[in-house]
Amino acid sequence: MKLLIELQNHDPVKTLFEGEGANKKLYLESKFLEFDSPNKNKRIYRSEHHDHSVKQYIDEKVKGGSAWGEIDHPEGPVVSLKNTSHRLVDMWKEGSNWYGKAIVVDNANGNLVKGLIESGGSVGVSSRGMGNLKALAEGGIMEVQPGYKLITAGDLVSDPSAHGAFVKGILENVEYFYDESNGAWIPEHISNVKKKLHKMTLQQIEEVKVNIFNNFLSELRKNV
Repeated sequence: MKLLIELQNHDPVKTLFEGEGANKKLYLESKFLEFDSPNKNKRIYRSEHHDHSVKQYIDEKVKGGSAWGEIDHPEGPVVSLKNTSHRLVDMWKEGSNWYGKAIVVDNANGNLVKGLIESGGSVGVSSRGMGNLKALAEGGIMEVQPGYKLITAGDLVSDPSAHGAFVKGILENVEYFYDESNGAWIPEHISNVKKKLHKMTLQQIEEVKVNIFNNFLSELRKNV
């Protein structure tokens, strides 16, 4: 599967404060997922196939208090807690699209988001998921196939204009496999190495280790 990142920057992110004094919190509301019509990346998600993934995300992550989002361009399909800036607390469907509400957390990244907004700046919302694509006959549209897995409904992107080239050139150019043994998404090249290792005997593995060490020694001698 490929990492699929979708930017929702055509609808403004709404900001609102709730509470008073020390209990005053900043919340963000936005469209997070666009289904049943081609998005700006010329990809289409079908409600009949992918609503299930969203509902699973709500049950497991949103209701479980772990629907974290990161700021800027997260690398890969894993949510890093050290880079989180907000947490989704609610999601609902309007028409074919999914909307949500997130609380900005009280940490360094959350304060960065607050600073951007309070200065009059804007942020974009970006979803991350794992899926396979199929080309449709018309208009270069790619259809996201059944089996799509939503990783996070909303990261915050501080520079939407740079998002497209970065994502297409770097983040979405890797094929991933899901390793059920440890519940993690593994890049294809690492998965291939693991498969090769499983097929090798202990003697073959030791021979490879010796060859690597000898090559290392050879390189050291060249520099002496």
